[in-house]
Amino acid sequence: MDAFAELADYELDPEAIRRLARDFCVHHQVVVLGSIPEDAREVVHVGMLHPENGPVRTMVGRRLLRPVKAVRLNAFEIARAISLGHDGPRARGGNGGLLLPVDAPPARPDAGVSRIKVLCGLDITERRAPQDGRFRVRLEERPGETPVPIDLRVSPAPGLCGEDVAMRVLRTAGGALSLEALGFDPERRQTVESLLANPEGLILVTGPTGSGKTTTLYSMLDTVRDGTKKVLTAEDPNEVVLEKVSQKQVTPLAGMAELARAFLRQDPDIMMIGEICDADTATTAMRGAGTGHLVLSTLHTPDAWSCVQRLEGLGIDPDVVAEVALGVVAQRLARRLCPACSGPARAPPRQARLFGGLLEGVPLRGAAGCEACKDTGYRGRLGLFEVLVFDERLLDDIMSDRPGHEVRDELRRRGHINLVQDGLRRLRAGDTSLDELTRVLPFRAIEAERTFAEQNGGRVG
Repeated sequence: MDAFAELADYELDPEAIRRLARDFCVHHQVVVLGSIPEDAREVVHVGMLHPENGPVRTMVGRRLLRPVKAVRLNAFEIARAISLGHDGPRARGGNGGLLLPVDAPPARPDAGVSRIKVLCGLDITERRAPQDGRFRVRLEERPGETPVPIDLRVSPAPGLCGEDVAMRVLRTAGGALSLEALGFDPERRQTVESLLANPEGLILVTGPTGSGKTTTLYSMLDTVRDGTKKVLTAEDPNEVVLEKVSQKQVTPLAGMAELARAFLRQDPDIMMIGEICDADTATTAMRGAGTGHLVLSTLHTPDAWSCVQRLEGLGIDPDVVAEVALGVVAQRLARRLCPACSGPARAPPRQARLFGGLLEGVPLRGAAGCEACKDTGYRGRLGLFEVLVFDERLLDDIMSDRPGHEVRDELRRRGHINLVQDGLRRLRAGDTSLDELTRVLPFRAIEAERTFAEQNGGRVG
């Protein structure tokens, strides 16, 4: 078991390597060496950084359905072998926003870039400045089904070795997702719907880029668009077309703030401002929320309460925030475990120390990998949400400029469910993995939650 091995001693089989999910291999520093025998009684050789780790050997054996013989490899050789299996041209795909290196199919990458520009109607001779465009394809989600229209937002930009092209996939068919489909539990979905029933005020959705804020805004609009209310949106860009909603595209001549100011003269009931990113837009949003309009928008903040400090940083007086703010939805996107192949897992030492007692009694599951999930261990994504309603006590906290850590501790004592607690809820349900929570949740938020639990006898809310 403790024999030292060289990677050159084995004929690596990419298909065999992919029998273990990439995340599993990287996390546990393990890789399949050689091919997997057809006879289930024959031994499979695996390389491990720590071959004496019995629990990991057991998990590998269960996934491969073969007895396992572990040999010691260094971390560099394990990484090389994993890359051969999962990153080569035969690898079958990644999952939920993680990069997957692959060989570019065209012999001349610039020809591929030019073809994409033609599809978008962009200038193929312009290689020194960024451009933006989009085109549509139709794909069958399942064999025999009606093809679904897929919009691709394309952004070529100059780089050191040619042009880089980013393409964002937008599923335009079917309109907006419901709040339930996003992953809101019934209680907090009702809270969001109650906030949306207000005739005026400000509702914010916060989180980093790529956390699904715009999708949540569309779901909110889908909840309120009933044909009796005038709904105007300022977006950059328009991602989903909604009936009964007047959608406007931000342009160099009409920015977010300019469109929002114009909306105030068009007698809307509801305004969606795609993003509050400067003082001018923030001021206009506050003005709209305070003059008889329901305003929906987004901010880039790590959690719900941080939006207060962010608005103050943009020059908004705390009294104004307290006057118009209704509530905040903070969110993250995590990958959903594949139900066909996920299995019981244990927290590695680093994550066990980070979460501490928060994991007590939580049945952990981990990614394995199968044909259904293209060997990633994950299928689809789910939302982690924090819904904060600005009640009288929170409004007093805003106006008294109470420190943020004190407000967050008080919210925990009152039973408020923050992002970390919602992530733990998803762990208990077996929906996602500890690796995913560690990847998408702020380190200091997890640490603060663990510290509060330790100081309050393990109670987190």
